[in-house]
Amino acid sequence: MPSRGFLRRLLVLGERQALQDLKVYTDLAQKATDILSSQLLQPSTEQEYSVDKIRTIEKQGDDLTMSLKSDITQGAINSTLLGHLLNLVETCDDILDKTLYLSREIYRMSHFLRLNPELAGYVKDEAYTKFSTMLEYNKKALTNLQNMLNANDLEHLKSERKSIESLEEVVDDIKDDLIDQVYVNAKGLHYLVFTHVMNTVHRIDDLLDDCEDASDLVMTISNSVNR
Repeated sequence: MPSRGFLRRLLVLGERQALQDLKVYTDLAQKATDILSSQLLQPSTEQEYSVDKIRTIEKQGDDLTMSLKSDITQGAINSTLLGHLLNLVETCDDILDKTLYLSREIYRMSHFLRLNPELAGYVKDEAYTKFSTMLEYNKKALTNLQNMLNANDLEHLKSERKSIESLEEVVDDIKDDLIDQVYVNAKGLHYLVFTHVMNTVHRIDDLLDDCEDASDLVMTISNSVNR
């Protein structure tokens, strides 16, 4: 269904109707994040199905990206906005790519933990608990980003952008606390557990960074349109 506000204003400059599908990214990312959150609690025998579902969502995002890039580059778009719009599409697509990466890594670790159950306590009780909290904040940031795409005025855009910035800072603190904890306990951690936790916490933090980057691009584009 066509969105209003931000994207509708863009159409005045000649952008094609497909640009209104941009908020589909946030819908897809919300679904993928929900699945990923559930996957953290699943035994290894159930996780392959979750990975497949997220892979399907990521493929939908790839198809949308190809379609939007075609519409953007072939449409009558103001040249000053072209680069920002393409970057916005790429950034939204990157959120789905990272979510699939996380799903696959968690699935891989589940096999290791199944064979080494004595190591599962720290990963699931400490790291995954914090991962789950971080993903909840990511879902909130995605909602804020979608609200920006539907916003009708710059003040609304700024408010949603500020909310995303605040969420990113909270997640940054959670990431830093977990990394501190990992280093304190490093001597007693298996190297695969250490690597998995460190890589995963950075990737989840990257999801919020992408939301923040996307919100910056929305602000830049909207400011250009309203000049």
